[in-house]
Amino acid sequence: MLCKSRPLPVGTHATVRGFGFVELLVTISIIGLLLTVALPSMTRFIAQWQVTDTLNAFSSSLRVARAEAIKRGRAVYMCRSNNGTSCATGMPTEGWQTGWIIYVDNNGSGVYDPTIDVLLKVQNTVNTIDSIGSTAGLSNFRFSSTGILNTGMQGLTFNSKQMNASANSIYLRGLCISRTGRTRVVADGSTDCTSL
Repeated sequence: MLCKSRPLPVGTHATVRGFGFVELLVTISIIGLLLTVALPSMTRFIAQWQVTDTLNAFSSSLRVARAEAIKRGRAVYMCRSNNGTSCATGMPTEGWQTGWIIYVDNNGSGVYDPTIDVLLKVQNTVNTIDSIGSTAGLSNFRFSSTGILNTGMQGLTFNSKQMNASANSIYLRGLCISRTGRTRVVADGSTDCTSL
């Protein structure tokens, strides 16, 4: 059996009550207050996530290069690259955020040759962070067949794109790399790796 709605008596009107102007202003004020409190925390959280994600990708690439060098018994390079097909030459002006490649140096030349060497990994430009900088201007890492790094101890700084009112990076981390390829994250972005 279907229920039918009863019609309103003649002369009466149904009233639909919505938001009044005062309620709308109060709601907007509360939303504005919540956003003012939440946005700085959210910005820092995003910056932290982006730097940590990139730092993990970089550390993982170093581990791949070292493991492949030991496994293959040949030198393996991880070098800065801005095109994914060759190593960047000269002093780095843009930093490692332009990307990097890992290759097995089959002919021992120290220069990537796509006809002889084996390309193991390509990391394209990292757009989520501002910079990955090396204090020594380092543009490549070379792991020997024993897994030892040619450059000795190195430090890199990972800076977020999110900046505070003083135009300083909201979140930055340092990465120290030992001769054996072991990495350690430094919380304040310092590249003083003497304690590694």
